Amino acid sequence: MAASISNTVNENPHGGFVAATWNALLLFGTLGILTLSLLALAYFGKGPMRSVGFSTDPNPVQIVIGNDVYSIPENMVRHRGQRTAGISGRVELIVHWPSGEGYSPARLAEFASTDPDMVNTVLIGLSQRHSLLDMQSRFRPALSRALVDQSVVQIAGGLFEAELDAQYGFIDETLVYSISSGPGSEPAFVARCQAEKAEEVLLHPCELDSFVGVSGVARVRFERGQLNDWRSFQLWLDRTLKSFLLEAG
Repeated sequence: MAASISNTVNENPHGGFVAATWNALLLFGTLGILTLSLLALAYFGKGPMRSVGFSTDPNPVQIVIGNDVYSIPENMVRHRGQRTAGISGRVELIVHWPSGEGYSPARLAEFASTDPDMVNTVLIGLSQRHSLLDMQSRFRPALSRALVDQSVVQIAGGLFEAELDAQYGFIDETLVYSISSGPGSEPAFVARCQAEKAEEVLLHPCELDSFVGVSGVARVRFERGQLNDWRSFQLWLDRTLKSFLLEAG
């Protein structure tokens, strides 16, 4: 019997390796399922797991981008790796609308919501500008040329909305803009929005960019409902961006 067992082992010298490989794959598979479950719980569950990734610290962090120094509350910085003082190329923020404050446990539902009807946050990306024109200044020489003829309609708030032509690289996008204040002037408000016919609905379907500081640009994503009172939103955004700048001297 001992000889038989010995012969069986010798005839299958890789059996132990195969078994170990399968055990390793099962272990990694189990860990992967556990990780996905924790992520799903963090984003869609209830309780403290949904707050994973947010900071509750309102103390400011000084971040240098280009020629500008920003003082930003830590609980507005979306990514943990960007909550460090010093030189950076970009920082991503999430700000509560309309309070202009960062994350707090009392606002967990609003910051973690995946329901478009419950979005009360604005996403702001601060970086160094590499363009001579912001979105308002691009309206007349570029964006207005990409509007689809006969698609202009007036919407709430006295704004106009028109489809953007896909041949210019705009897929399921519209342009929302206000009337120019005078001949040759740019509209006071210009934003690109996801078209309502788009299959995938974004939580922050509208975006604009605006110059800030000496050499910075803010790329802003927001909920479509904020177009209804775009003047108040524009004032709020200007005030919020200026509050981040640390004045020299």
